[in-house]
Order: sequence, then C-alpha cells, then structure tokens
Amino acid sequence: MSAYGRDFAAIYDRAWSPWTDRVWPATLRLARLSAPRGRRWLDLCCGTGGLLKLAARAGYETAGIDLSAHQLAFARRNAPRALLRRQDARRFAVPGRWDVITCMYDSLNYIVTERGVGQALARAKRHLAPGGVLLFDVNTIESHEAFWHHTDIERNPGSVLVVEGTYDRRARLGRIGITGFVKRGPLWRRFDEEHLQRSYRYGVIEGMLRRLGFRFVTYERGRLSFRRMTRSPRGLLFVCTLK
Repeated sequence: MSAYGRDFAAIYDRAWSPWTDRVWPATLRLARLSAPRGRRWLDLCCGTGGLLKLAARAGYETAGIDLSAHQLAFARRNAPRALLRRQDARRFAVPGRWDVITCMYDSLNYIVTERGVGQALARAKRHLAPGGVLLFDVNTIESHEAFWHHTDIERNPGSVLVVEGTYDRRARLGRIGITGFVKRGPLWRRFDEEHLQRSYRYGVIEGMLRRLGFRFVTYERGRLSFRRMTRSPRGLLFVCTLK
C-alpha cells in the first residue's frame, strides 16, 4: 500500500492542501526575514504544489521535488511555472542554488532512518545559495504520541476516508492506515494506503545541522517571536542558515 496514490492525491489536493494557505503568511515572513534578497524557492516533498503556487505569486522562481507521481501531476496544474522533478529527498539534484529551501508538513519524518535524514539535509546544504535559508519541520515523540493514536472518519464531496493512526514509542514509529472510497458515477471505488513515520528528537536534528555547518536564526520583531527553533505539541520548526 504505497502512500499518496492516485485517489488519495486527489483528495489531499482538494481537501487538505488548503492548510498551506493558513500557514503561508508566517512561512513567507520567515523566508523574507532570513533571506531578504532571495528570489528562488525550492520545496522538497512538494506534494500537490500548494506552497509552490503561493511562492510563485510572491515573485519567486520555483522548483519542487516529490516521490509521488500522482502528487506531482497536481503540482503541475497548481504551479505550472515551477521546475518539478520526481526525486527522493535523500538523493535529489536540481539545477542551480536556491535562496529558500523548504520541507514542510513533517515530510522528513517519512524518512525512517537518521542516516537518511542526514543525507536529505546534506543535499539541501549543497543546493542552498549563499545567504539562503533552510526552513523545515519534524514530528517528535511527543507530537506523534499526542496526535497519532486516533481513528477518524472524514467525509468530503464524493469521497469518504477512514484514518486509523497508531504510535509505537519503543520503535518511535507512527503508522496511519487510510481506507478510502471515491465515488465514480453510481459506484464507489476503494483504495488503501499506509503512511509510516519515525519520530526524531530535538537534539538529533540539531546535531546533524551543526555538523553540516548550519546556524539557527533568532527573531524578535513585532509579533513574530522565534528563538533558535520553535517547539510545540505539533513538533519542531527549524529556520537555519549557513555559517
């Protein structure tokens, strides 16, 4: 059961990607404060391209990578001017250097080994332009424990999802099983997916970044308060530049 197949990608684009609109103002502000001269934005694990669409509207040249061909099909519609590649975040390569590199919505947690996360961060460093910023978030043990033990039923026009989440603290692995039904004419088509994530502790990610030569940005401007990295029950948000 692969993640982000044809049917779930369509539901995600329609029903879940609007979350990007809500967090975009803070994301853009952090990007502009950290890389004020930035003009190029690369989104890792870009999904259906919601963030790339907004970055293009803000005047950035955009590019994105994702492993799901079905997600990328929607990204091509949502961000038609973006350079898009089907690539693994641990081994990606796109032309040039980028002023803003993002990897949002706990995408790095889908890489279930510390070595793999380190490879993705090293690739991001290789693609970061001088004066650029790397901005990403990760789920922690606390956020997985708080939000992944659940069963939800989500009804949308033409679709129904049953979402069942579990978390194994000892293995630090979260699993979400999705059983979906999509209406096609008078019939309903079923699909199944499994999403697997690993939790990462604050110190582990910080250590990786420091070894790669990153430093953590601090802001105290107006209503934006950001000290080194932001922790919340939902996880960790990192804003980093190279030393």
